[in-house]
Amino acid sequence: AWRSLAGAIAPCGQVSILLPVVRDGADWCLVLAGWDGEQIPVAAVSLGTSASGGFLMPSREDVVVARLDAPLSGPAVPLAACPAVGPAAMGTPCQPGGGAASIAALHVEPSSGRLWALHDSGDLEAWDLHGLRRLGRFRPRWPAPPRSSRA
Repeated sequence: AWRSLAGAIAPCGQVSILLPVVRDGADWCLVLAGWDGEQIPVAAVSLGTSASGGFLMPSREDVVVARLDAPLSGPAVPLAACPAVGPAAMGTPCQPGGGAASIAALHVEPSSGRLWALHDSGDLEAWDLHGLRRLGRFRPRWPAPPRSSRA
C-alpha cells in the first residue's frame, strides 16, 4: 500500500517506458509515483479523451503496474560541504549509497518529467523519469522560521 502519492498528466510519448500497454490513440497518460515505506514505485496509465476534449478515467480493464522504482540514496550533506552538488552538477551526487529513509512529500513535474521527493530529514532527491536516471540528493538551506513577536 502506498503511504503517499503524487501524479501528473503527461504526453504518453514521454512516458511510454512506464506503460504496460499503450492504448491506441491515447495522447495523454497519468503518471503516478507512490511512497510505500521502502521505495518509490512509478507507474503510468493511458487516458482517453472525451468528445469535448477532457480526459477520461482509465477503464476497469486498465491495470496500473509499477514499471520502475526510483532508488533512494543515503543521507545528503549540506550543500556548502559538497561542491559537487547543486544545479550545475545534479548528476554527480556527493554521497551515494543506501539507507533507510522516510518520505514526507512527493511531486511529479509533468513538463520536465522530474520526480521530487522531500525526505523527513529535509533533504530533496530528484529523478529524471524521461531519461530513467537519478539526478541526486541534496540538503537545501531552508530559511529560518520567523521569530515570534510575543511580548
